[in-house]
Amino acid sequence: MFGAQVLGATLLMSGFLVWATRSFDWLGTAALPRAGLLAAMIVAAAVIYFGALLLSGVQLRALLRR
Repeated sequence: MFGAQVLGATLLMSGFLVWATRSFDWLGTAALPRAGLLAAMIVAAAVIYFGALLLSGVQLRALLRR
């Protein structure tokens, strides 16, 4: 069960990151806005991953024990 929960969260996060790479002109954006956008994408990916784990019933302390 734990493996399926982690897999589901990983797939959701991966889907978001694939969408993000295709939705923005990364090379055509100036360095500072691109860095801010990258930071926002990393934070959003983490929120999606851990949010999916919490919604699927994983206790975050279980991640530390495994």
